[in-house]
Amino acid sequence: MKHRSPGDGTAPLSGAANPRLSILMSAIGKQWVILPSTLAVSTAVGIATIGLLFYVRDVFGAPPALVSVFAATWTATYAFSCIALRRLSMRLLPRHSLILAAATMAVSLALIPLFNSLALAFLLYACFGTAVSFFWPPLMGWLSAGLEQRALSSIIGRYNLSWSTGTIISPFLGGLLYQSGSLLPLFVSIALLGATALFIAAASVGLPRIKSDLHREARQIRGERSGAENSTPLRFPARFAVFGTYFAFGIILNVLPLYLRDHLGMTESDAGLFLLIRAASTTLGFVLLGRRTFWHFKKWWILGGQILVLLLAFLFSLLHETFALAVGVALFGAGMAIVYNNSVFHGISGSRSRASRMAVHESTLTAGVVVGSMVGGPIYQAYSINAAFLVAAAVCLFSAIVMTILLVRVRTA
Repeated sequence: MKHRSPGDGTAPLSGAANPRLSILMSAIGKQWVILPSTLAVSTAVGIATIGLLFYVRDVFGAPPALVSVFAATWTATYAFSCIALRRLSMRLLPRHSLILAAATMAVSLALIPLFNSLALAFLLYACFGTAVSFFWPPLMGWLSAGLEQRALSSIIGRYNLSWSTGTIISPFLGGLLYQSGSLLPLFVSIALLGATALFIAAASVGLPRIKSDLHREARQIRGERSGAENSTPLRFPARFAVFGTYFAFGIILNVLPLYLRDHLGMTESDAGLFLLIRAASTTLGFVLLGRRTFWHFKKWWILGGQILVLLLAFLFSLLHETFALAVGVALFGAGMAIVYNNSVFHGISGSRSRASRMAVHESTLTAGVVVGSMVGGPIYQAYSINAAFLVAAAVCLFSAIVMTILLVRVRTA
């Protein structure tokens, strides 16, 4: 019988016969799975949220106040689930949590046009928000495990760049897709989420470093319970800044697009372009801050971000011209980058329970968006967009006062 060597094309190639492929697959770590997944899910969420904003307004005929409540539904359940269900998500391997989340998000969106009921749309959007809580906090806890100082700041910068790139392209893309068909934003989002679930599942099976990664935060906390907790108290004023900033952002995200279309005569894609400008500015801020450490543990930097947002919210209440609004939105994006980075870095630095801390950060952030949207929508409908931004400025002022009191009392090394 003729001898057949493994490389003569008649026998399957194994890992031993393909050492370069084996080395490459063994070298692929969690960043190469997490960061692309972050980009895909961020894009999907952004497309779905702006698409559903106009879908509920046009297909169901909902008034602006009800639209803003609907828009806040997924973020409200997300904020609640980040806290209420975090013990459950901590018990899962992060990759399993991410697969479950992406698949459930896709199914929830797919059922909204299938049932074509506003009441069921509210319920399914709430399920969507619950699923998201099994994605972001476990992802960030997994990504940042074991990192501190410059390394932590660097990985936060890469993470922020990934998700914020999705927020840059998704509003404009979502508005453009909606102009071509009211269901197109949902279809694209479902495809991205389904592809993400399959991508992470394939990586869990085919990549040795992912398959062997048994990091689970609940286990890590039990194993390190006797260790020192070196968290900084600066996380508390940083969270106040997040709430005030994202209250104003709730109005920009869920109320301003309706104002731009209904009162300034813009198209859906034009309204999405405004959100793209904000996201691009935030992303630029993330890139710059991720490469610098001067802002670490600096009280003035934490308070300064909130003061910038406060001034911008007040200016929004005086603006009526399109170009001025665009400039203001760009500056607001820079303020968001400062506030967000402060909360994430000072929240998880020195902490054993990073996914849990990210859950608190995400719930605080999302609570700001929810309250801002639910308060801003009715105020816009009853009075004007300017009145809604005045309320946002008042919330940011209160936040800045509380932060000042906390920062005076906090001692840093």
